[in-house]
Amino acid sequence: MRIGKLFLLGFVLFLVVVNISVSLSLSSFVDRKPVFTEKEEIINGLKLLDTKDRMLRKLGKPKNTKKEYWGAYGDEVEYCYYEWGYVLLSPPPAPHKDLERPIEEIEITGKKIVGPRGIRIGEDYKRVIESFRCDVKEIYERAFHNVKLYEVKKNNEEKMLGFVIYNDKGEINEIWYKVLNEKYSSEFGLRFELMKKKVVKIFAYYSPGD
Repeated sequence: MRIGKLFLLGFVLFLVVVNISVSLSLSSFVDRKPVFTEKEEIINGLKLLDTKDRMLRKLGKPKNTKKEYWGAYGDEVEYCYYEWGYVLLSPPPAPHKDLERPIEEIEITGKKIVGPRGIRIGEDYKRVIESFRCDVKEIYERAFHNVKLYEVKKNNEEKMLGFVIYNDKGEINEIWYKVLNEKYSSEFGLRFELMKKKVVKIFAYYSPGD
């Protein structure tokens, strides 16, 4: 009988210790690091809307390029492929066709290059969350509802968001950071795609809106 009670007491203490350690682990996510902004460096000092010339100076000549007509622009965009992913250059804003093409998208799928805030492909999802602002204590590894990491209103026009998206199996699927300009309907975004809690793709984009 005594052995049974001792076992039960030991089991209860074990659960308490586990619960405390998990709580501490979750609480450690609360951080006041800077939020994602439109001025975020994505790769090798490059930012969204930097020019093609700056891209070539920072990344070198791409392995391959492809131009594709986009009806939304009434013009061609240019894909620049590197061994680690690609950079998408959009047409210069009309009527300034003589200007350099700006960077509209950057996609990273290879491990050989460092992404935003030093994050690489293959790293754990916790590395992502710990690198940006986080206002919540609990981020579950399995859930069936999305979690907002932060929401900041810079002024009456601009809103900055961070959130976690779970898939149908309840697994962490994506981590997003956005800057929304409600006046112009424009958007800067950064998406980390995950598989088995590891980063498999980093995608940064600018959407000019209406």
